[in-house]
Amino acid sequence: MPHMGETLKMIRTSLSLTQSQLSAGIMTQSNYSKMEKGEIDVPFSKMIALLEKLGMSVEEFLYVHNHYSQQSTNHLLRLSRLKYNDKERLVQYKKELVSQSTMTTRE
Repeated sequence: MPHMGETLKMIRTSLSLTQSQLSAGIMTQSNYSKMEKGEIDVPFSKMIALLEKLGMSVEEFLYVHNHYSQQSTNHLLRLSRLKYNDKERLVQYKKELVSQSTMTTRE
């Protein structure tokens, strides 16, 4: 499975947008480039701002990211129940998702 930055790049290029156009007012073009390459993670608020600029919801982005297949609603439901400021649980859930993704990729 591609990382989130690869998916954003695919969407951005399909819309004929440059990195500078998409990242303007949200983050530097340099940091955006690093994010597309998977070198850095961006805060959720910046990811939301990028998606809003693309006219996409989180659900639409995840649909594209998951190769146009429906992801289990269990993940989305669990994520929606997490408190935005509970960093410990958010980090733990991210580790679980990455682990599951790695296991799925190996199969």
